[in-house]
Amino acid sequence: MAKKPKPRADGRYQIKRIVDGKAKFFYGATYDEAEASARAAGQHSITKNDTLATWLKYWLGNVVKANVTAGTLSNYTTLIDKHITNEDLGRSRLRDITTQKVRQFLAAKLETRSPRTVLMLHHFLKSSLQQAVYDAVLFRNPAEPVKRPKTPAKTDKYLATEVVRKLIDAAKEPRKTLLLVAWTSGLRREEILGLCWSDYKAGSLIVRRSVKKGRELSTELKTPSAYRTVPLPQETIKALNKLAGERPKVVNLTTPDLIFPAADRKPIEPMVLTRYFSRLCERYKIEATFHDLRHTYATNLAVAGVHPARTQYLMGHSKAQMTLDCYTHIRGGDMADIAQIVEKTMVVKAVVK
Repeated sequence: MAKKPKPRADGRYQIKRIVDGKAKFFYGATYDEAEASARAAGQHSITKNDTLATWLKYWLGNVVKANVTAGTLSNYTTLIDKHITNEDLGRSRLRDITTQKVRQFLAAKLETRSPRTVLMLHHFLKSSLQQAVYDAVLFRNPAEPVKRPKTPAKTDKYLATEVVRKLIDAAKEPRKTLLLVAWTSGLRREEILGLCWSDYKAGSLIVRRSVKKGRELSTELKTPSAYRTVPLPQETIKALNKLAGERPKVVNLTTPDLIFPAADRKPIEPMVLTRYFSRLCERYKIEATFHDLRHTYATNLAVAGVHPARTQYLMGHSKAQMTLDCYTHIRGGDMADIAQIVEKTMVVKAVVK
């Protein structure tokens, strides 16, 4: 365990900060007062005497923020505030955090939280504390030896055509067309809600904006690869054309001309769509999520023989491997014609003389 700060000969505590390459000292009757003096002077820098919660806040604002979208940063912040900040581990000073404490913390969380949540917490702790090592705040990363928690294998996310048709038929406009678009384009929930009529051209959808938490319409997508143009089948084109003819003639110029707006013509909150789809599935006792429509689209492309590179583009993924690993579910029934295909390659064609 790290040594407890000791006072100077005169009884005061001293804190040193490096400012513009020069040492600057701050004093107080207690260590906390000295720290407060440094903070008041605007010269506080994170040290091993700060808490993990303080370090995580710094890490999110100065390291993570530059590399993720605003929505992702908000989700990370919420998870950390909910599961780490107010826990004993979050209140612990960096110098007092040990591998055993991290392992015990994650083990306790695994008893009450989902494996995916614990996996994210493991990632936050390992990455943030490694940054503390890079910044010379810590000598070693106490989370490094802690193994990732085991997560159950992902269940099949493919929705059969008859299941999707049942859900679409049960929905009313404009939700009916919205579900049809999701099924036949593979767009993310936020991307569909961010579509404007100007994005619908020549039978295709141009993805260039999305709706963030708080009904904010943003041109910042999940990745650079998310900006794409997705062609639509005739059924979806007809449904959109019909919806376009029924939309209000007078459009409020202060709000975007969304294809699927809320009643006030503003963007729909993404979670509202998620809850709507969940209720629809519950009505027919179907276990599915709105995101499963995206999985189904990718799988249908794979079964149809679409090249992985083209599927990657249509899905808006930065790497084709993610498309193959997460978004295609080749089912047993899809293997029925494999034997026939192999047999055809084994047939020796007769030589024509």
